[in-house]
Amino acid sequence: MASHGWDRAVTAAFSHLALTVAKVEPMAKFYGEVFDMEASPHVFEGHGHRLSRVMEVPEAKIRGLFMRRDGLLLELLEYQSAHRASPGPRDDDEIGYAHLSFVVDDLERTGRRIDAAGGEYRVASRADFVFEGGATTSMAFCLDPEGNRIELVHHHEATSRTAHARFLGVENLAWLAGSGI
Repeated sequence: MASHGWDRAVTAAFSHLALTVAKVEPMAKFYGEVFDMEASPHVFEGHGHRLSRVMEVPEAKIRGLFMRRDGLLLELLEYQSAHRASPGPRDDDEIGYAHLSFVVDDLERTGRRIDAAGGEYRVASRADFVFEGGATTSMAFCLDPEGNRIELVHHHEATSRTAHARFLGVENLAWLAGSGI
């Protein structure tokens, strides 16, 4: 690891990714039904000056729920105090949150589940990529019911995952380790 002039490294562990939603329950249902994410049995609530300070949102009052899939924790946050809705789905090239990504065993079947659960499978976004050695990976985007972008990735054969990982430079980062896909 490169030194940046700091006197010692910081110990850190990934905690979670948070997604602000209009309502927790319908979004939890979507991510549970489509991507088999497991929801915590506990919806938590928070408010007060400390929460407002740390979230940098005046008079913050929230409900939240954590969901898990593989090693990822997704926190769904519902602000009960006020919402500032975006004018529509954010484009992937906008600075900030771009998309979640799931590797799936079948794009079309997943797309049907997304549509049935209130999201939108963007079939026109589907593209096939041929990586080193002729291994094919298909990708497409969808939107959850609130317009958040989700990338879907399908590796057609076992060599596709390896070639895709090599292309991305994540072959040494245990990308998809233990996922079975």
